[in-house]
Amino acid sequence: MFINLDIQTYLEVSALAGPGSGKVELHVTISEKLNKKFREFLARKYGYIRKGIISEEVESALWAWIAEHTHKEHKFGAGRVNPEPKYRRIYDQVKRWLSLEYGYDFNEVAQVPKKHMVEAIAAVRGSDKRTIEKWLRLFTDKGLIKWLSPNLIEVVR
Repeated sequence: MFINLDIQTYLEVSALAGPGSGKVELHVTISEKLNKKFREFLARKYGYIRKGIISEEVESALWAWIAEHTHKEHKFGAGRVNPEPKYRRIYDQVKRWLSLEYGYDFNEVAQVPKKHMVEAIAAVRGSDKRTIEKWLRLFTDKGLIKWLSPNLIEVVR
C-alpha cells in the first residue's frame, strides 16, 4: 500500500513478521548525505552498527517527532510551542565562545572587556563592523548585557 504525502514522500507499509508481531516495514527514500551522516552518527554513538539499531533509532526519532507535534497547545506544522528567539541563541553562542576562549564563568555575573565581546560576536556571526554593532545593540536592548563603561560590559543573564 502506498501513501502519497504532500512533501512527495512515499511510504510503503507491509507486514514485516507474521500477524501479531506489532512491527511493520517502512520504506522511505532519503538523500545519500543524510544516510551517510546518520550511519556515522550511529557508529560514533554505539561504536558499531548491529542489526536492528537503525530501526530502533528511527522509531525513537519518530516517537519524539510525534510527541513534539501533538502537544495539546501545538498547531501542527507551526513550529515549537515557545520557540527560542534567535537573539537568545546567538547570545548563548557568544557566551559559550567566551567561556571556551577566555574561561569566563557565566554562572555568576561576569564583567567582560568590550574587546572580548567583539571578538566573540565576530567569531559567531561575522567580523563586519555593522554586524558587531547590531548584536551589541540588540543584546543591550534585550537586557542581556549592561555597559559599565565604554570598554567594560556586564553579562547580566
